[in-house]
Amino acid sequence: RHSLVFTVMQVAVAHQPPTVAFATRGRKLASTRRVNRSPVVVTRAMADTTVSMSGSIKRFDVGDRLSEMAIHNGVIYLAGQVPELATPENPGDATTQTAEVLGYIDELLARAGTDKTKILMAQIHLSSVAHFPGMNVAWDAWVPAGHAPPRATVESKLAKPEWMVEIVITAAIA
Repeated sequence: RHSLVFTVMQVAVAHQPPTVAFATRGRKLASTRRVNRSPVVVTRAMADTTVSMSGSIKRFDVGDRLSEMAIHNGVIYLAGQVPELATPENPGDATTQTAEVLGYIDELLARAGTDKTKILMAQIHLSSVAHFPGMNVAWDAWVPAGHAPPRATVESKLAKPEWMVEIVITAAIA
């Protein structure tokens, strides 16, 4: 088993993104490269389920392109959850889509042995800021009192035009 070390270095040149270097046991694994506003770059080495900094990475519903969920060091990382029932002919509304997505999040967290009271961070992508009020109706009904997590909500172009919302969650194991 190898230990993967991440080193994040801020580039001294103004307006340059951070740089990430990957090393294993003190040797260079991949060349240093710039990343856009993110200190993490998924590489071939990171995709190996046996690679971790301390302990193993457990992945769920692994496909060719992504996993629905990964657990490492007591933290659960969910892939972006989207409204699977939305179709171009019947997309529904932002409240309905958000409630559906939050249901998927509940299911995944339960499979990992935790729940929404242990959410560390939520990232919400809306296809239009016009969906913000509708999304908040479902979100406010779903979040337990006293357990509202840190949250970012942004407007994003989503992969399918009928999708109005996509939510990414990071949570702790109960």
